[in-house]
Amino acid sequence: MAGLDPAAKYRVSEINLFPGTKSTLEDGKVYSGTFLMNVGINPNVNARRASVVLQLTKSE
Repeated sequence: MAGLDPAAKYRVSEINLFPGTKSTLEDGKVYSGTFLMNVGINPNVNARRASVVLQLTKSE
C-alpha cells in the first residue's frame, strides 16, 4: 500500500461482498498509514474468495 500518508489513519472496509455474507475483516477498523504500508492486512483470499476489493477511507 505504498503511497499512503504514514501519519494518517485509514478506515478499511470490504466492498464486494455477496448478499448475506460477512467480511473476514473487522468492518470499519481504523489503521495507521505506517501500519498499512509496513505490515498490511490479510484479506483471506482463498479458493472460495478468489477476489477481495477493499476500500480505504482517510479517517479524521
